[in-house]
Amino acid sequence: MFAGDDRIDCRVDIAALRDRAAPDGTSPNDLIETFKRHRSTIERIASEQYDTGATMPVVRTHQLTPG
Repeated sequence: MFAGDDRIDCRVDIAALRDRAAPDGTSPNDLIETFKRHRSTIERIASEQYDTGATMPVVRTHQLTPG
């Protein structure tokens, strides 16, 4: 992601993508498609983390799964 001209590294846990796939009814091994389906949510969460001071935002399971 970018903050002005600065590139900010952000990550999503592989476990978060696998755990998110289950409620979607898809294979937990299809990480790329799960990421694509939820990219906007992942980016929003990472941006919120950055805005509150995280220097390298990481999206985790509890932030990405429903409930």
